[in-house]
Amino acid sequence: MEQDAVIQWLLSGDISIQYQVYRDLLCTDKPDFQHLIKSEGWGNQLLSKRLENGHWGQRFYQPKWTSTHYTLLDLKNLAIDPEIPCIQETLKLIFREEKGPDGGIRPIGSTMKSDVCINGMFINYACYFQVEESDLNSVIDFLLSQHMKDGGFNCYSNRKGCVHSSLHTTISVLEGF
Repeated sequence: MEQDAVIQWLLSGDISIQYQVYRDLLCTDKPDFQHLIKSEGWGNQLLSKRLENGHWGQRFYQPKWTSTHYTLLDLKNLAIDPEIPCIQETLKLIFREEKGPDGGIRPIGSTMKSDVCINGMFINYACYFQVEESDLNSVIDFLLSQHMKDGGFNCYSNRKGCVHSSLHTTISVLEGF
C-alpha cells in the first residue's frame, strides 16, 4: 500500500484518528477536529458512559478495564480537548477521594498503599488534562520515593519487596514524567 493510500485510509477513521493524522503525519493544525472528538466517535462514546457519581465504571479503578482510570487514559490517547468540564470534575473527585497517606492515588478505596504503575499513568493523563502542579506534587514525590536501585520502577515495590524494576511500570512512570 503506498503512503497516500495509507493516509487516506487513516483519514477515513474516527475523528480522533483524523485529528492525530493531520497533527502528527501531515503537520497541519486542525483544532476544529480536536474539538469534535468530544461530540463524535469514540470520544463521545466514552464521555457518554460517565455516571452521575462522576466516574466511569464503578469507581476510580473498578472494574479495572472500564474504570475511570483507564477511561481517562483512553480519552487522553484519543487527544480529546483537555479542558472538558466533566473530566476536570472527575479529576478533582479523584484527588478528594483517592489520595493515599503515601501521597499517591490509591487503586481501590480500602487499599492504603498506592500502586506505582497506576500513579505513573495517572500523572500522564493528569498533566495532559492540565491539573494544577501543586495537586501533583505528592504523587510525583510518591513515585520518586519508589525509584529502584536498577534505575527503574515496579508496581509492587512498596508492597512485596521487589528487587528489580518492571519494564511496563518504568515506561508508565517515564511517560507520566
